Amino acid sequence: MTETVVLRIWPFVTEPPTTASSGAGYRNGELGINASTASGGPSLFQLTDESIGEWTRLVASGAAGGILTTKGDLLTHDGTTDVRQGIGEDLLSPVAKSASSATGWQWRPPTGPIKALVQGDTPYSVAADDGTLLHDNTAAFTTNLPPTATNKGRIIRLKKRSATGGGRDITVTPDGSDTIDGAASFVLNSKDEIIAVQSDGVSDWVII
Repeated sequence: MTETVVLRIWPFVTEPPTTASSGAGYRNGELGINASTASGGPSLFQLTDESIGEWTRLVASGAAGGILTTKGDLLTHDGTTDVRQGIGEDLLSPVAKSASSATGWQWRPPTGPIKALVQGDTPYSVAADDGTLLHDNTAAFTTNLPPTATNKGRIIRLKKRSATGGGRDITVTPDGSDTIDGAASFVLNSKDEIIAVQSDGVSDWVII
């Protein structure tokens, strides 16, 4: 026998009622939404004690906690009011952190997919979603890195799968005045040689 679980969501004009809720049909665990921009809305609540009408604010914006303006932001409650946690940033993904951390998690750049490159792709400009680039070139090849300023924390890996010698070097060049570990470029010249770089968000791709 399959049990059907129904989750009811109650709309409120302002804040949820703070008196005994059982008579109104509300039950523990149910959600309430205040769609108004007044009274700290719009907000999402959950009924935690129907006997006294105790609702816990789960998510809020507006006057109570501030508007969530950046991808990944959260609002937490400090016992008095809702506090916006500005932890989001484009191109970052949440990952587990030490249990002793105040937040329990942190953000890091995605590694992106693997892409195979052939001779006809040169010169190749690293795309926004590239992670690891495999070079199967038959002659000299150039790969251009994106600007460090707009790729803070991003990691890019490059591997030379072509044979050593024969003019098959791969030259990795940064954008504009950016550098690679302080140098104007980096050359991969041996088969299976790998380089991984991470943007400092200012002007350097740091070899890691």
